[in-house]
Amino acid sequence: MKSVVTVGETVEYFATTNTVVVVDTDNTGAGQIAAALAQAKADLAAEVTAVEALNQAQYKTATWTALQTALTAAKTTAANTNATTAQLNQARTDLTAAKTALVKRASVDATKFVLGTDNANGTADTIKGNAGAIVDNTAGLTVTAYQWTDANSNGVVDAGELGAAIALGTTAADGSVAEASIGDKAPGTYKFVITVTDEVESVQNATAVTTITLAN
Repeated sequence: MKSVVTVGETVEYFATTNTVVVVDTDNTGAGQIAAALAQAKADLAAEVTAVEALNQAQYKTATWTALQTALTAAKTTAANTNATTAQLNQARTDLTAAKTALVKRASVDATKFVLGTDNANGTADTIKGNAGAIVDNTAGLTVTAYQWTDANSNGVVDAGELGAAIALGTTAADGSVAEASIGDKAPGTYKFVITVTDEVESVQNATAVTTITLAN
């Protein structure tokens, strides 16, 4: 090793391969150790792949933009045949940090929307969202319901199957939504698609459907 590195070089541990390598960080030896360089390239490539698999629609714009900046820089470094082990590792560290900093947009947990009050004919019925109904610790997000009629019984929210928007109010800090009117409904079972608006309105699909059964 003395012919390759000098005193004061960096020692790195790679958990993925359970190996310890010495990195010629000052480039004073015969060159960077091939194993360390190869591992750094592989680790960076793996992180790039993981980031590219993420879904932009799930994250807030500012944090997604920052991630894309880090991703572009990481891919540039990965493509540089002269990149050092230290540069490759730094690019991976920066990309991981940007991924960790992502903030998800608010989403709906439809299972936590329940019947509020089943009122007799002539009085509006209500639904409410228990704590965690909106997955986001932000108060004041607008919540909306759309009555859904699955006209073709395919379990998919198709175009033209949603009724008019019903304002349910705004979220509390714990993600709950206060009891709100859905109109005076006849006895029966009803399905509602619930959405929350955080930068943009959340998806209007079957994952956001809650079912309410009225008897009165």
